[in-house]
Amino acid sequence: MELLGKEINDCQCGKTHKLIPEHIIINENALKELPKLAIKSVSGDQTKRKVLILYDIRTLTIAGKRVANEFKEAGWQVFEEMVPDPNEMQVPKCDDKTHAILSAKVPIIDVIIPVGSGVLSDLGKWLAFERKVPFLTFATAASMNGYTSANVAPSINGVKSLVHAVPPYAVVSEPQVLSNAPHEMTVAGLGDVLAKSVSSLDWLLNNLLFNDYYCARSVGLITDIEPLYLEQSHRIATHDPQAIVAMTNALMLTGVAMTMAGTSAPASGGEHLISHSLDIMSAIDGHPHDFHGRQVGVATCMMAALYEKVIQISDSPVLYDPPFEIDKDFWGPVADEVQSKYKEKLPRLHIAKNLLAQPGFWPKVKKQLSTMHRSPDIIRSCLTNANGATNFSNLNINRNRLRLALEHAHQMRARFTVLDLAYIFGIFPNYIDDLIDDWAT
Repeated sequence: MELLGKEINDCQCGKTHKLIPEHIIINENALKELPKLAIKSVSGDQTKRKVLILYDIRTLTIAGKRVANEFKEAGWQVFEEMVPDPNEMQVPKCDDKTHAILSAKVPIIDVIIPVGSGVLSDLGKWLAFERKVPFLTFATAASMNGYTSANVAPSINGVKSLVHAVPPYAVVSEPQVLSNAPHEMTVAGLGDVLAKSVSSLDWLLNNLLFNDYYCARSVGLITDIEPLYLEQSHRIATHDPQAIVAMTNALMLTGVAMTMAGTSAPASGGEHLISHSLDIMSAIDGHPHDFHGRQVGVATCMMAALYEKVIQISDSPVLYDPPFEIDKDFWGPVADEVQSKYKEKLPRLHIAKNLLAQPGFWPKVKKQLSTMHRSPDIIRSCLTNANGATNFSNLNINRNRLRLALEHAHQMRARFTVLDLAYIFGIFPNYIDDLIDDWAT
């Protein structure tokens, strides 16, 4: 954390990195620091004292009202906006509709403070980016890795998308607030941070196949604190503040890694596509989906197992033509949007197959992948000890629903992942049932 706000000029990737946000503060007095940090975010301009506090009906009582009062006492003109629930059975969404409603209601302000987790953080980030004003987030749960990243992950026209915005100036929280968050949200955060072990492999795979940019330093940002939650995940099950703060710091640094890389690749690979597919299926048929990170955790276990299977492929692999078309019947009303994303990936699928056909190429690739591969047993054990989701029943879906997500997830984004590799090697779709039997049942 001591490198936050500083530049790294000696990275082996060849780039100069500035590690932002400027501040990550998690302690008992963090909330009181917010007005001071907000002044710093506008370069000390004392005339800029209009702040918007964003919260929902839940985070209002957790910290939203306290944050608003802290700014009032510090002499700020405070505007408060409650993000509404779509209906009695749903929580707020980060989508184009909610964004349009907020954009029409929000006045001219100098700073935005979202109080919440994924949805509130992304909505505040999106608004701040468009208004060209700084924002600082008060995190109410250790539920996801997007707090510190520059990315917004909204649903646009029904499809999970990516908006490149800017990172927050600061993220703050209190250990007690994080420890008191619903357990399902905390283990969702665990699933999201565990995904890095697979998403980093996908990122390296793209570097090895297509010479895409890759930064080992950003991948290694959380190495020192991983043992505090990976080897002691039972402490997350008991809401031990030290373990949850350690995991929160890992989530924050994973977001920093995405900003360093200029892409979500360090923290989002095939496992996230499976979760996004489940989300889209819910939007289409109305069946509720689980927390994103809980879905990601189950998917991470399966993708680690899939990588294990891929690495065992012979040095002279038999290769298959990848699918050229998406399944429009499956994607229904969002088929055109998905088709446009998949069309972007088609040239890469052909390049990958041609490269893998070259003698000696695949052995070199799998050797490098194997050095970073983490066993699915370790991931499942960590989730189990934390009382997290480890199978499709925990996600309140049936086997066939997960199977459909696994079969189609590779179609929804232009990013190449182990899912695409599985089709080129002929592992998918036949191995999907065994994968679910062994790692998600």
